[in-house]
Order: sequence, then C-alpha cells, then structure tokens
Amino acid sequence: MLRLPPNVTCRSIRDLKIPGSHDSAAFELFIDMKCATDNSSAVQFIGNHIPPSRHIIRRWAITQHHTIKEQLNLGIRYLDLRVSRSVYDNQVPYRMVHTLFGRPLEQIFESVRDFLDENLNEFVILDINHVYSMRGDLDIDSIIALVHDVFGKWRLCPPQDLSAVSLDYLRENKYQLIVLMSECDWKEEDTRIWCQDWIRSPYANTNKLRRLFPYIETHLRHACHTRLHVTQGILTPRLWDIVKGVFARGSTLESRLADQCTKATVDWIQRKQEELEYNIVICDFVEKYNYCDTVVALNYK
Repeated sequence: MLRLPPNVTCRSIRDLKIPGSHDSAAFELFIDMKCATDNSSAVQFIGNHIPPSRHIIRRWAITQHHTIKEQLNLGIRYLDLRVSRSVYDNQVPYRMVHTLFGRPLEQIFESVRDFLDENLNEFVILDINHVYSMRGDLDIDSIIALVHDVFGKWRLCPPQDLSAVSLDYLRENKYQLIVLMSECDWKEEDTRIWCQDWIRSPYANTNKLRRLFPYIETHLRHACHTRLHVTQGILTPRLWDIVKGVFARGSTLESRLADQCTKATVDWIQRKQEELEYNIVICDFVEKYNYCDTVVALNYK
C-alpha cells in the first residue's frame, strides 16, 4: 500500500480497504504431531488415534500456499493468527494452529519483522484472535513479551481512537504494526497491544456461497465505524464435505470450497463496491484471482 496517493494515506485506517489472509499461518501444518485443540473433540480423537487420518485432515486445514513473508510481498496487510501452547513439544513454547500444529510463533513474527525491516514505510495488522491451551496470564504475558522482543515496542502503534490513525500518522511516528490480541483487555496501556474490542469479524460459518454473501452484507451495513471491520470471504467445510472428499482423489479444502469462494469474493467486492463500505477483507489462497490488487484498488474509488 506504499503507492497510495496522499488523499488516501490521510484517511483513517478504518476507511481504508485492506487485503488480508484467512488463517494466515496455515500454509504448513505437521502430521508428525498430534492434533491441536482448536477443533472438535471428535476430530482430535480421530487424528490422535488414527495417525494416517492426519494426511486427510491436513488437506482440509491448509488455507494458504504462501509463507507469511510471501503473502506480505503479494500485498497482504492483515494477518489472521491462531496460536496454541505447544502441549506436545517442550522445545517450542507456542505454535500456529489450524486443527494441526504449524510453525513456531516466533518464526512467524520474525518473517513479519524481516518484511518491515525491508519496507520501512509499510505497516501490518497482526490479529492474534484465537489462543488455545493457555495457562492464563502466564502465557498471554509470554506472548506479549515475544512481540516486544521480536519487533521492539517502538514499532507498535498504541491503542487509540481509530479516526486519528492514518497511514500518514503511522509513518510520521515510525509505527509499523498494530497488534490485536484476545484475552488481554487489561494490558493495553503498558503493552501497546490492542484488545479485541477494537475489531469486529463476523463469521458466517457456512459452506454455501448463497448464504455467505447475504450474511456479510448485513453485517457490513450495520458495521461500527469506531472499530476495524473484517469481511470474511471464506467457506467452512462440514464433516460431510470432508467424508465425501475422502473418496475423491486429491480432494482438498481448496478444490472443494476455497477456490470458488475466493473467486466469488473477488467478483462480489467489485460488484458491490458502490453500495458497501469495506475495510479489511480476508480470503483463502490469496494469490488467486488478482485478489490483493482488487482490494487495494478499491481505495481509489
């Protein structure tokens, strides 16, 4: 978003159109570890007691092809992060999760830092919106400390009225990150971590396109302009989708649901741009259908 004109960079980030990725770190998931605790007990039981089933689980849990840094280079500026304590791994305290465990959280942070070091006028929103298997303040404080250690506290924009936070403001103050995190409502002032009250991300929880877009349109029309608003252009598989996929060679989340959804979302945001005020949009497999450029181009309308 470096090349946006001055009449756009002076706007609140709430009024910008920002491309994001859904389950941003689910580009690599490991089948040699037990299932994470972010899914149903049934899925965990199957995955933990029938190890070969993890191959199928992974096919339906992968949501991105590109690494974090590659996504940022594509134009993604909002990262949707799910984190769990590494209950089966004493060497790595926290890992990314999406049904299975992924890369260490510290590696993800380091990828973002490397991108920001190479692009000093860019910014990224990190939304740590789901945390699992945490031991209360002990783990939350440890993750916040990791944020500060990897990025430096100076790089974090402190929580404040969003109307004052523009790209110009961020650049003038050398802020490159807005970090949101669940379960840290009382820690904002000292940590520069934004709590989840600053963002809304309505979740349709459907596997049908015909239900997805009416749902997100309704929430966009009633969105609060004092909070960031995420439009989730995603479909969620049901167990039956996965069971059917077992008998279809090469069946994956991408082939069955995500590819068509990303394409439909790109078409939809272009078609509805005159009547709906988008903010952050997220999709799976963000390299497809000119998704990032399409969202950024809405800032010129």
